[in-house]
Amino acid sequence: MGFRTFHDAEGIEWAAWEVRPADRQRRTPRVVEGVDGLRASLNHPRRAVQMRESWLVFEASVSGEKRRVSPIPHGWDKAPDAELDAMRRSAQLAPRLTIRRVG
Repeated sequence: MGFRTFHDAEGIEWAAWEVRPADRQRRTPRVVEGVDGLRASLNHPRRAVQMRESWLVFEASVSGEKRRVSPIPHGWDKAPDAELDAMRRSAQLAPRLTIRRVG
């Protein structure tokens, strides 16, 4: 699994890494339970179709914004920063995890 950091054209530092979930993780619904009956689903049907095999994550160091692209672009880990930033700009914005009360 690759990992690297780079700076975009505005000078913001981004981290990029591969996510390759195990087959079992892709099939098993994942729910996180917290205190006071809070639960959060970590699966989403629409994203599951888009991110079926593996994806590349981009995360901004300052804002925490995350973006994802699937499939993982070949050679991303050795691409120049400008090319990697172009991949980041074309990637889908990753929604933030929301926790809701159930029960």
